[in-house]
Amino acid sequence: MAPPLIEQAKTRLMLVSLLPLAGVVAGVLLLGRLLWQIWRHRLNAAPELLGPGLSLMETVFVVAGGFVVLGEVIVPLVAMPLVSKLISLLPLEAAASSGAVVMGLYSFTAIPALLLIWAFKGKDLQWNPSWNAIGQGFRGLLLALPLVALVGWVVEQIWPQAGGSNPLLEQVLDSRNGTALALLAITAVVLAPLFEELLFRGLLLPVLGGYWGNFAGVVISALVFALAHLSLSEAAPLFVLGLGLGWVRLRSGNLSSCVVMHGLWNGLTFFNLIMLGS
Repeated sequence: MAPPLIEQAKTRLMLVSLLPLAGVVAGVLLLGRLLWQIWRHRLNAAPELLGPGLSLMETVFVVAGGFVVLGEVIVPLVAMPLVSKLISLLPLEAAASSGAVVMGLYSFTAIPALLLIWAFKGKDLQWNPSWNAIGQGFRGLLLALPLVALVGWVVEQIWPQAGGSNPLLEQVLDSRNGTALALLAITAVVLAPLFEELLFRGLLLPVLGGYWGNFAGVVISALVFALAHLSLSEAAPLFVLGLGLGWVRLRSGNLSSCVVMHGLWNGLTFFNLIMLGS
């Protein structure tokens, strides 16, 4: 049995290595083309950046109150017993139940901020799902990959074996249950990008951009996005990823492009975790 297992391990390692490498190479080429367009002043004008009609204080209230206090502290404490009880009534194996609890808790965590945005009657989020948005999100991912990989490598040299804060990591590596993996994939690839992009690029970036300019909006929203993941070792790469997401928001004028890019990034990470944990 050893040779087949070794061959499977080699195949997984090759996929985990070659897929990101191919993305990095394509990203370097796209970055070179982008820099040439900027240098030659051939970059098309960006569309107008629109956002919800919230003041700066209202935005801080949504982010700090809705996301941090309610979403990260109060709701999990209140929802955990309820979600666990409901999941226990379903005929699921232990691993699948854990995946369902993670998805349920994340859904409850997103509710307060979404309700607050609705209460403030936020509008003009520039949400326009389309095939074009998929292409814009994929291109944004390729552009960000080389820079995120470079920063991640630098962090690894300075702080080796720092680990991460990804709550799905242990679940993915330890569980081979298909239902659990599917639930975790939905959480990581669909729910998390949708909620986080609505908050950081749909709400925070345009409001900050209206006060201090688009550059400040992109940088500050990326910084808050990185810090919100509560991991010092991942903060720098996530900050660079946030800058890429902000760039896509400005250049596309379409929030759904950011959701696609974020979902693709999480999907690539999820795929790597499955391959390495198999």
